[in-house]
Amino acid sequence: MFSKVYGAIRMSQNLRVIALALLASILFFCNSCFSQANQSNQGTVTLATAFKSALEKTETVLIGNARINQTEAKEDQLKSRFFPSISFEANYLEQEKASVLIPETGIWGDKQSHTRLHLSQSIYEGWRDVYQQSASKFDSEFQRQNLYYESSMTFLNVAKAFYSVVSNEAELASLNKTIGLAKERVSEIQNRVKIGKSRNIELVAVKAQLSVLEAQKIAAEGELTAALDQLVLSTGLPRHIKLLVKEDQIEKPQPVDDYLSHIDERPDIKAAKARTQSAESHISSARAGHFPSVDVGANYYPTREGARKDMNWDIGITLTMPIFTGGLVNAQMREASAVKTEADYLLASSKRRAETEIRTAYNSLVSAIDQIKALESALKFTEQNYQEQTKNYKFSQATNLDVISALNTYQETKRSFDRTRYQALLYWAQLKATTAQIPLNSLMINEKDF
Repeated sequence: MFSKVYGAIRMSQNLRVIALALLASILFFCNSCFSQANQSNQGTVTLATAFKSALEKTETVLIGNARINQTEAKEDQLKSRFFPSISFEANYLEQEKASVLIPETGIWGDKQSHTRLHLSQSIYEGWRDVYQQSASKFDSEFQRQNLYYESSMTFLNVAKAFYSVVSNEAELASLNKTIGLAKERVSEIQNRVKIGKSRNIELVAVKAQLSVLEAQKIAAEGELTAALDQLVLSTGLPRHIKLLVKEDQIEKPQPVDDYLSHIDERPDIKAAKARTQSAESHISSARAGHFPSVDVGANYYPTREGARKDMNWDIGITLTMPIFTGGLVNAQMREASAVKTEADYLLASSKRRAETEIRTAYNSLVSAIDQIKALESALKFTEQNYQEQTKNYKFSQATNLDVISALNTYQETKRSFDRTRYQALLYWAQLKATTAQIPLNSLMINEKDF
């Protein structure tokens, strides 16, 4: 009986050891898979990732933030005018003794000194300070929107470089595939020449085609290198990266009027409006030069010598009425009015340019999508034609030139299809940028700023 119990205990221990070993194996396998997944994803870059890297590596955001800080500092300077100015003054005067003139006052004594706290406050200047502060706020808004616009332009530049790299990679892959097919043709023709089924001229023709394809490959490699250089320069990313393209983005856009309705949301239009509003405030500020100004001043004297030594404080109010300034105020108003006129024209020009950019991106996208549909069908038939011509050639039902022509047509169709597909993705990016549909969090700027 004891032997049976002991055997059961040993069996239970063995099962426990086996279970622990199995669990450890599963954990190790999962960990290795997870590590491999991380390593494979580590070198993968999307357009959004490249855009974020460009904003982090380039000076666009830094320069924009510096300009915003300048306008905000100027706004704080203007706010200080709404508060009184307080200063401390200590004065000591020594002069030639002349008290004999008015001996009872002592005003003309040879030594005088005092200390005082002085307070001054502007009460009214034709609301000049109010208009200047309003103009400063619009200037800050202009700089914020200008930063967003420049970031949008950065997005477009990154998108062009990104899809140029992807398109050249696809073209290079297509050429490599076609070169592989051409080499197979060369090998096949060589064998046919040996057994007398093909002429030597056919071998020369396929070798010539192979040389042309290899030359095209060299050109494609050069274009890919140039595109990579541009992408690395604009984003700061390493050269040996894998670009990930979300091809599900190629879809039929909404009617163009839906995108034109977003014109007023564009940052360059908002910036132009802010410039116009700032110019209006500057006109009102210049007009305030025709109005009187009222200032209040007060003094407190902790120490004072002379006839007024018992007077510890004084307060006064000053009214200043401008009469003639040589035409200065009118000239300032004309200047501000000219700036406002320029801002109005710039706003109209920005809206017209925005509409042109949206329509161009939209029409290009629609055309590219239609081309993709046509090229998909053409690619299917040209590949089928090449396969049929190759099969017929083996049975002497097609010439070598027919096969070469079919291969060239298939290759050109494949390259056109890839190029148009990635061009459509670029047009989508342009349409989003021109209609202010880029996510704000991608710009690393606070959404409340817009």
